[in-house]
Amino acid sequence: MSERSKLLEKLETVIRSLAKEHRHRRSVINLLSSLLQDCINTRNIDLGREAHCLIVQHDDIDGDGGSVERNTIVGSYLIRLFSLLSPATGGSFRGYKLLEASIVFAKLQSPNVFAWSGMVSALCENGEPKQAIHLYEKMHRESENNPNHKVRPDGHLYVALLKACSSLEDLHNGKRFHHDIVGSSQDSDIFICNTLISMYGRCGALNDALSVFGGLCVKCRDVVSWSAMIAALAQHSLCDEAMALFDEMRNEGIEPNNVPWNAIVYGYVQIEDYFSALALFRGMLESSKKPDNFTYVSVLKACSALAALDQGKLIHADITESYLCSDAYIRSILIDMYAKCGDLDDVHSVFYGESRNRNAVIWTAMMAAHALHSEYGMVLHYFKGMVSEGLMPSDVTFVCLLSACSHIGLVQEGIHDFEAMLNIYGVLPMSCP
Repeated sequence: MSERSKLLEKLETVIRSLAKEHRHRRSVINLLSSLLQDCINTRNIDLGREAHCLIVQHDDIDGDGGSVERNTIVGSYLIRLFSLLSPATGGSFRGYKLLEASIVFAKLQSPNVFAWSGMVSALCENGEPKQAIHLYEKMHRESENNPNHKVRPDGHLYVALLKACSSLEDLHNGKRFHHDIVGSSQDSDIFICNTLISMYGRCGALNDALSVFGGLCVKCRDVVSWSAMIAALAQHSLCDEAMALFDEMRNEGIEPNNVPWNAIVYGYVQIEDYFSALALFRGMLESSKKPDNFTYVSVLKACSALAALDQGKLIHADITESYLCSDAYIRSILIDMYAKCGDLDDVHSVFYGESRNRNAVIWTAMMAAHALHSEYGMVLHYFKGMVSEGLMPSDVTFVCLLSACSHIGLVQEGIHDFEAMLNIYGVLPMSCP
């Protein structure tokens, strides 16, 4: 029996339970909770919506005013389900799912910590970290004003809040939440500690990150702890220190995942030590680690800077074997690498070899590639092609376009494009430092 068939069977069981005399409220809630957890595990939002419709239809299942939809347990599962967002989705769809989660949350009579945590996490995971912190503040106020329904933050809630601070690089609130964590005696929780390290690293507070990391006993540190600390050091160009910690991690018998490898490779590229970046990449391959999108982006940038065409082609072959050539950002980096290595034939091969997922970034990369080789007429050609496909130019796109107009003396066309940038596309000029 397929996974979906099992879920549908469970849904039918819920329907039958709800269709009875409505006397077994607890068992129905348990069935619904189990079903919704399955939907979360399989990211089956559509089936979850079917279950939610059933809940609404049989809202007063025990006949005494008890609402299943407003039950905090069921509500918490619904919030977590509706907040799910796959990497391929976003925009208005993301907003719609947040709206669904918000509606469920608003109907809860007395949200418990799981409901609050679910909603805060939903906001954070869907690109609304400020709203996540505002919601926590609301929870705190309501708890202070109503001691009978006081909600004490748990580890999940603190992790969500710390991730929000990390996204915002909000060190002030990050430290405030850290203080609250210590006061609640949850500062030994490994998940919270790992998130604290990442948050402090993202906010540039390396001493605080090191303090949390150092406060963990060696045996308590897991691969996430080590990776978070290594990434924090590498992000701030302390690559030698990151490598020393990387070696210490391996000496402790902990096999690194891709995170520390990628972080240090990226760090070397940022400080323009491209040879070290490529050397570490080779070490990664020798360790039988499979590079991912992040790895390839960094090493291709290193090849671009060194004009290492042969190395770049080998990496391109690896990308093709890994079926990552459809990734739009990687393709734009490949175009940039080949252009800087002087190979316009392969620039066109990358661009025309995969017609799908040709977004504005790829078109802009093509414009930049031809601008690099003083082929300004082709810059205008690709801009027109980009617009004809209904894609939105960025500020970088217009820098390429206006530069091309300037070089070939198209003053009036340049003025027209500048006015279009402001009035049609709403792109504001970049300010000079």
